[in-house]
Amino acid sequence: MIDDNINADRVIILSDNECNSCGGWYSRKPVQSIADEYRKASGNDIWVHAIDLQGYGTQQFHGAKTNIIAGWSEKVFDFIKIAEQGEGTLEKSIEQYIY
Repeated sequence: MIDDNINADRVIILSDNECNSCGGWYSRKPVQSIADEYRKASGNDIWVHAIDLQGYGTQQFHGAKTNIIAGWSEKVFDFIKIAEQGEGTLEKSIEQYIY
């Protein structure tokens, strides 16, 4: 994305998160540092949505504008939309089911 000047506002990664422990498959860098490099080079403060398809207890990403989801469902896309609107929106969505 950096080399090709691809302009994005979010990245969705489907993974078992094992690439975190091996230093990244593409450039031998941790995947988090590649996301940070893209943010800096592009000027886009992208959201990173990491969908963990096989829970080993590891994670690739951390920090603001990071959303880590365990498992898969088509509802993931609804969750991503709500997560990008902020924590208050998530809380309100959950409260609708509680009360």
